[in-house]
Amino acid sequence: MKQCVGALIVGVPQIEIADGTWKGGPVTGVVLPTEWNQIEAGLAHSLNLPLMVIAHEGISNGVFERGVVGRFIFEVDMTDSGWPISKEIIEGLRTWRETLPDSPPLKIEWRPTGPVPTAAGTDLSDIHFSVLALFGDASDGALEADEVAYQMDFSEQRAQHFIDGLVEATYLHGVHSYVSPSVFHLTSEGRSALAKRGLLE
Repeated sequence: MKQCVGALIVGVPQIEIADGTWKGGPVTGVVLPTEWNQIEAGLAHSLNLPLMVIAHEGISNGVFERGVVGRFIFEVDMTDSGWPISKEIIEGLRTWRETLPDSPPLKIEWRPTGPVPTAAGTDLSDIHFSVLALFGDASDGALEADEVAYQMDFSEQRAQHFIDGLVEATYLHGVHSYVSPSVFHLTSEGRSALAKRGLLE
């Protein structure tokens, strides 16, 4: 952790107490995250690292209590799969990152346009089109998942998720190999989709 410039603590529900006792009093519907959240936050705080905390609704103990770690604390409904790319979280991440030393700007954007139906019947989000635009900007229209992850500041798994959606929509085509990473190419359908949205020069 000494090599980090900040710490992001995510409180995902792990334990739910339907009926129990807390400090001598009865409680119901208590939701708890992993205890490692508290340990990691404590270590980060001891190193004076800027903290950003995201918690599922109802989680409020320890580091998740308002005012404990400053203003970068957010409560979201994690049963909604879209919470990581919600306006509140994207804008919060961007503002928090500005407090970190030597941190590049966040390259993803939130735009309130909603899912976009494709000809293939797949709903694509604005993030999908931000990823697709990277392929439009590439000199040969081809990128690997790790290149997308780097440019979008995603994990490689998250980048692959969006790439898979674009492949399903026939906007990208993958070339796979057993000895090297898969390479994904922008298709003519993908190029047309970018042009229709004004994302292709």
